[in-house]
Amino acid sequence: MAAVSTSLALGMAIVVAALGAAAMFGPSLQRWRRQRDIARALRQFRISREQLEARFEEVARSASKSLALKTASFEWHSEVAFGLSPESGLLTAFVSVSVRLGKADENGSPQPETETETSAFPRNASAVFHYQDGVWGTAGRVLFNLEPDEALARFADQFAPVMLDGKASL
Repeated sequence: MAAVSTSLALGMAIVVAALGAAAMFGPSLQRWRRQRDIARALRQFRISREQLEARFEEVARSASKSLALKTASFEWHSEVAFGLSPESGLLTAFVSVSVRLGKADENGSPQPETETETSAFPRNASAVFHYQDGVWGTAGRVLFNLEPDEALARFADQFAPVMLDGKASL
C-alpha cells in the first residue's frame, strides 16, 4: 500500500511540476512561435514581392470606380513598413509606391496626357498587403500621400510596428 501511495505522490508531483513549467515557459514559447511565424511571413513577402505588386495593380484597377486609377501607372519603391494587429494578429505590409493617375475619356479609353495636367505628376502613396492564413494578398487599397512609416503611424491604434530581434522590420 505504501508503494502505491508513493507512486501516486510522485505522479502528482510530476503533474504539478509540468503545469508549473507550462505556466512559466508557455508565454515565452508562444512569443517565440509568433516571432518565428512573422519572420517566415516577411521572408515570403520578400520572395514574392514582384508577383504581389503585379497582383496589386490588377486588383486596384479592376476594383476602382475611378477612371484615373483604372488607367494609372505604378512605380514601386523599396520602403516597406510591417504592422501587426494586436487584436486579430493580422500582419500588414505598407509598401511605398508612386502612382501616376491616368486620364480616360467617358468610355474608359486611355487618353494621352500633357505635362501640365495634374494627372501627369506622380503621387506618393502606400500600397496595403495583408498576410492571412499563410498567404499574402491585397484588396488593392492605396493610401495616397502617406509613406509606409507614415501609414503605420497613422494607423497606430490598429497596428503595432513589427519588431524582430529588437529591431523594426522596415
